[in-house]
Amino acid sequence: MSGTDSSFLERILGSGPVVIFRRTKSPEGEVATFVTPNSASIIGYAPADIVGVRNFWTDHVHPEDRAGFVAQTRRALAEKQTVLEREYRFLHADGTYRWLRAIVWVEPTGAAAGELTGYAVDITERRATEEASPRSDQFLSAIVENLPNMIFVKDAKELRFVRFNRAGEKLLGFPREDLMGKNDYDFFPKEDAEFFTAKDREVLENGVPVDIPQEPIETKNGRRVLHTKKVPLMGPDGTPEYLLGISEDITDRTLIEEESEHLNATMRLLLDSTDEGIYGIDTSHRCIFVNRAALDMLGHNAEDVMGKNIHQLVHHTREDCTPYPIEECPINKCFHTGNQVRVDSEVFWTRDRQMFPVEYSSHALMDNGEITGAVIAFQDITERKRAERELDRIFSFSPDLLCVANFDGYFLRLNPEWTRVLGYELEDLTASPFIEFVHPDDVEPTLNEMTTLMTGGKTLSFENRYRCKDGTYKWLLWKALPVPDEGMIYAAARDITERRRAEDELARSNAELEQFSYVASHDLQEPLRMIASYVQLLANRYRGKLDADADEFIGYAVDGATRMQALIHDLLAYSRVGKQRRSESVDTNDIVARVKSNLAASTAESNATINSQDLPVVFGDPHELTQLFQNLIANALKFRGNDPPLVDISAEQQEDMWKFAIRDNGIGIDPGYSERIFVMFQRLHTRGEYPGTGIGLAICHKIVERNGGTIWVESDQDKGSTFFFTLPARSDDASDG
Repeated sequence: MSGTDSSFLERILGSGPVVIFRRTKSPEGEVATFVTPNSASIIGYAPADIVGVRNFWTDHVHPEDRAGFVAQTRRALAEKQTVLEREYRFLHADGTYRWLRAIVWVEPTGAAAGELTGYAVDITERRATEEASPRSDQFLSAIVENLPNMIFVKDAKELRFVRFNRAGEKLLGFPREDLMGKNDYDFFPKEDAEFFTAKDREVLENGVPVDIPQEPIETKNGRRVLHTKKVPLMGPDGTPEYLLGISEDITDRTLIEEESEHLNATMRLLLDSTDEGIYGIDTSHRCIFVNRAALDMLGHNAEDVMGKNIHQLVHHTREDCTPYPIEECPINKCFHTGNQVRVDSEVFWTRDRQMFPVEYSSHALMDNGEITGAVIAFQDITERKRAERELDRIFSFSPDLLCVANFDGYFLRLNPEWTRVLGYELEDLTASPFIEFVHPDDVEPTLNEMTTLMTGGKTLSFENRYRCKDGTYKWLLWKALPVPDEGMIYAAARDITERRRAEDELARSNAELEQFSYVASHDLQEPLRMIASYVQLLANRYRGKLDADADEFIGYAVDGATRMQALIHDLLAYSRVGKQRRSESVDTNDIVARVKSNLAASTAESNATINSQDLPVVFGDPHELTQLFQNLIANALKFRGNDPPLVDISAEQQEDMWKFAIRDNGIGIDPGYSERIFVMFQRLHTRGEYPGTGIGLAICHKIVERNGGTIWVESDQDKGSTFFFTLPARSDDASDG
């Protein structure tokens, strides 16, 4: 590339969105020797403010970043690093700090030792949302592969090649696969190999870089002359582990051409290393430069774009498909004012006539104070736009009340559902602190919940009342997520007024029903007891003295009164479940022992065997659990087959629950009735076959549910039954009823 072309490219880069600089480092400090003219638009200082001023750059780094900034530079020089990548805050001329991202090339040895050349770009506005910068190893690997110089790495022990870049393959004419694991004697004449090896050993033995200005080498492409730098790469123990070589082919170039090519390659690498699309235009909108990211996004080749009116290629039509006259293009403002133009949302068009949303900024190109063109940097924001549209649709059409609020207590954004539920216009709700709409009795709990959110906690279920425009209140159920770094709260609420009303009504109805049941059962006891007593007196006094029909009728009356008393007793037992519970740790071995004692007579009468394994400690009400085990074991004794009853009780832990099994060898249950048996008054046998009221298993079902578990049965007729139920293993899992 000619000197004129290089100067033109320098002007493009010097007027674009990056500031390019060169600094020298010495024991007395550092001094900038070159800064591109666009420094004033990026960091606020003109080159005259920077060049020649000792420690200007370091002194303007944020105090919190300065120590690391200085240490990194010193380490790079001490360890002979060649490339630095870093981000830091820099004091702008307006008194604010801006985030800069810098890539720096370091000259650790030779006449230019201590010289740093690189570029910096302002990433303040994009830092929070842009993709993470490539890690240094990936970045360096990309540089190694794309630099025009041959880069190779040898192991320090046998000087065998372990890394080779693309430029090296091209220069030597050998594929890198052939070079890996080999040394110089495998490819080059003996004299050349001895020379290379001697220099390698010198570097490794002395531990310092060696610069070889002219190094002849025989390649498959003929004799070449290289300018080579060899650098020791130290291991963790401080001794050389590898040798790094950087070779530049200087066979057919003058020193001026070499420096010009190196500068242009570096500038091209800088621009092609960014994921932003960048292109330059003259005042007629003809493209004079375009980077790889821009071509990839636009779907063009460089030949399609260079020298063409790029507005007509990519910016010719608006998003609504109406023409976009070039004179209305915001980029034109650069040509009139020289100021930066930023557009947050427009569309560019690809080669195949597809549009995509972009944000872009335009910087004027200056030459001796005259505007000669502009540099445009743009990003594809398709994914961001899609996410915003989806969020807007969800926000607008959600049946829940969605909102964004700040830590100051104000709504910032509300969806239309707020107006439908509360009756206010959205502007009314955002004009005042939201606590003003909360029911007075709910203010303190709401403020406590806000404190929890402001300290990073989540709200998963919180209820309070909000005042409607007509003065009534509605119950809202909240879920909220805070983002403390932004000072924001994202929340969703649901109108549960009708549910609360129904729950209150149901609670009142249940309370009244329970009271009625309890009172009615007690009131029935006394007259029923009197009827039963006198009927039994009749049976005892007149049995056999009246005719057979009278004896039969009296028997029916006695049986009916007895069954009625048992039914009322069981109904009272069912209604009492959960009334006076006390939850505590309960050893179920003790429960089973108590039940065995209670059922001793039935066990002896039926010649039954009750076995139990080592049972666990659970959390529940001791009285209710005793009733549960007693009902299930008593059923096993009652519904027995021809063989003596055999009952096995066991338990196994399943996460935070214990699963119990009470297995018997009785008459079994038809699987079709496995759900029905837990319903009150549901019987599978006549009272003549098996006495009872049909409430026992319903009581078991209620006890298990009250204690936080579930109950079910597995059985086949004539093959016995196994009743399973679960109980919490820990106290915090138990229900308090």
